[in-house]
Amino acid sequence: MLMRDEDRSVALAQVSKLSGEVLGAIDLGRDKEPLYQIDDIANRIFYQASDTVIEGYRFTSAVNAVASTGP
Repeated sequence: MLMRDEDRSVALAQVSKLSGEVLGAIDLGRDKEPLYQIDDIANRIFYQASDTVIEGYRFTSAVNAVASTGP
């Protein structure tokens, strides 16, 4: 998800669906409409920083908890 820091810079953040905690963020400077592609299988993000530069990032794997019902 896109988020804005206190200094008005934009970041692309990985957020836990369970707790809402930000697990990691990529600083995008002031790019309010970034071009990026997410690879869910490899847990990577590819961001087009300029016309000739594509940057690759990898978020750390988050532990997924599964809710279960008791007996």
